[in-house]
Amino acid sequence: MVNSRVQDILRGGIKKVGRNRICVEFNSPAAANSFLNNPLLAANQYEAVIPSFNITRMGIVRGVPSDLSLADFVKDAEVPSGCGEILKARRLNRKVSKEGRVEWVPTGTVVITFSGQVLPHRIFCCYTAMSVEIYQVADQCRSKPKCYKCAQEHVGKNCSTTESLARCLFCSGKHFATSQSCPEQTRQKSIKSTMSQENISYSEACERYPPVSRTYSDAARSNPSQNLTVSSPAPPSTHSYRKTTTTPRSPRRPSPQGYDRLAHQSIIADRDPPPSSNGTVLQPQGPALPTFSLPSSSDNLLDVLLTLLINMFSKMNDFPLPPNVANKLSEFLNIIKIPLHPME
Repeated sequence: MVNSRVQDILRGGIKKVGRNRICVEFNSPAAANSFLNNPLLAANQYEAVIPSFNITRMGIVRGVPSDLSLADFVKDAEVPSGCGEILKARRLNRKVSKEGRVEWVPTGTVVITFSGQVLPHRIFCCYTAMSVEIYQVADQCRSKPKCYKCAQEHVGKNCSTTESLARCLFCSGKHFATSQSCPEQTRQKSIKSTMSQENISYSEACERYPPVSRTYSDAARSNPSQNLTVSSPAPPSTHSYRKTTTTPRSPRRPSPQGYDRLAHQSIIADRDPPPSSNGTVLQPQGPALPTFSLPSSSDNLLDVLLTLLINMFSKMNDFPLPPNVANKLSEFLNIIKIPLHPME
């Protein structure tokens, strides 16, 4: 319907009301009537109908004389202003057994169908006020017959089950299904009353009243075995057979040790070299380098520099010079141009 752009649908008006059925509410009666002829329904093999309880209301009137025909009753009845007209009337009959025969005798109760959604509180017929009560019609049942005495699939009037062995069709209790003490009968009355007062469907009314639930012990007591003997109840036991098992907890994994300041200081103390006399931090390993005194102003600076280089390289005879150092030294010798023979 969204893809087909169906208009005037009430917000929240689409809901499921049963198996393969949905309810669609519109903002106006004209929109609902036009939707009945929408080509979308025929294209998808759907069928749309307006439920009768949405366009009519039914009520019960008591005390109508049995010799008054229904045609004359409908003709003479008057409805208060603001209520719909009377569409039809149907008289209820009562079953009477006389000399082994069953007869249906007309009663003074009449079911009236009103047009519209307003059910009048009373109507007038021949200057007489008659109260209108709520009535809910039952649909024709298509299921198999059920016995109201033993809940089996046969007609109840031919069943010979006594009430002591009865089984309720609705709640599985130990009584006839027609018993006034049946909790399901009370629930169904509440459902029918809600349907009539609020004009809703059966499935919506059922959601407001939870079904009658029975425990297994109640069901077992409703069908006792014939061979069981009733004994006095046993005293409550003071011993419990419940077994308690305990699962040992897994050992906790030790967490890694954090920073230990004392251990760190002890390691550092073991690594520290002994202090030197001249205040140096580290003592050089291997042969000691020669010490030099600072040159004075009277000394030849070039002579001092050459003496330093000769002493330094003499200590490094055991180690080859790196290529870059050898290149720099060669450039240095080319610059100073030392003669092979001293000048005379």
